[in-house]
Amino acid sequence: MSDEQPEGDQIEQAPPKNILKLDQIVAGLSQISKTHDGASFAYTNLTLEEKELEELGEHLRAYQHLRFLSLSKN
Repeated sequence: MSDEQPEGDQIEQAPPKNILKLDQIVAGLSQISKTHDGASFAYTNLTLEEKELEELGEHLRAYQHLRFLSLSKN
């Protein structure tokens, strides 16, 4: 018996361990400014420093007015 995988079989990757959560987004929001059309106001900055994220996930789609995103480690 061989330890090698037969050709054509795919090795499944483990799902990311640290996906961005909605509560992390809410905690990192700052700077309210007018939207591009001037009709309303929205958060424009998101700071997610030192979160060691492996994936941003789907929650950011709801924040279409973000202008600045900080992911750096200090």
